Amino acid sequence: MADVELQKAQEAQQAGAELQEKGKDVSKLLSQFGGFNAIRGFMPDADNMNPARKAAKDVFLKDKRFKDKRESLKREISRWLELLDQDGIDSATGFADACKKEEEKYTNVLKQGITDALYATQNLERSYRQLDSFFKT
Repeated sequence: MADVELQKAQEAQQAGAELQEKGKDVSKLLSQFGGFNAIRGFMPDADNMNPARKAAKDVFLKDKRFKDKRESLKREISRWLELLDQDGIDSATGFADACKKEEEKYTNVLKQGITDALYATQNLERSYRQLDSFFKT
């Protein structure tokens, strides 16, 4: 049991070292666009990763309570990276249009999912209503 915990701690330290190396490059890139405050403006959960607040960052990265927020932030960052890596987008309006297209795509998927769920539960709902009316009479 202790070996497993030790192994997890070593993996976390290795990942932290890799992130620090990448972090130096990222901090240079961020300084060109307004620093970390630029990210906090559109990603509120990223505030926990502020390099100026090292203690809060360590707690956010290691505490089990923040696991969902870490995964959510990771997905959000990967979506931004996918958007920024798209070819043919050179301006802010291009990024806005690409975001609108993604929004429309996900909205349609959500609507279709809700419609499918309603059709799937239609017979079940009808049965419950019939049972309810049977027991009322």
